[in-house]
Amino acid sequence: MDRPLKNTWGIILAAGSGTRLAEASGGVRKQYLKYRGVPLFWHSARTFSRVSGVKGLVFVFPPEDAKAMAKQVRQFFRSEDLGVKWAVCEGGERRQDSVSTDCANCRPSVTVCWFMIRPPVVSAVSSTVLSTH
Repeated sequence: MDRPLKNTWGIILAAGSGTRLAEASGGVRKQYLKYRGVPLFWHSARTFSRVSGVKGLVFVFPPEDAKAMAKQVRQFFRSEDLGVKWAVCEGGERRQDSVSTDCANCRPSVTVCWFMIRPPVVSAVSSTVLSTH
């Protein structure tokens, strides 16, 4: 289809438990590890906010961290407005639960493209993927 998605939101999945990196990171979950002064999830947000057509970001954090992380995300947006709307949701037990249930509860009427907390994807690749839907 070549019609643009008018209400596309990216999902930043940052609800992992960090068990694989626990020993190497001193127990800090991967999404909270700092790179160039900010946590990895914020680098993902920067990348995804530049994708053409993305109107907002849903940050998904572990339930026990969601409230505190909402405050941190708010502070990040105050110091560096990415030009998109945002929301914070609690992650589910499994990744698919975080996407289908928790994020749907947070923004039930939007079309969502998900983006995991992995090394940032180039904006052009994400834009190409979105333009095919």
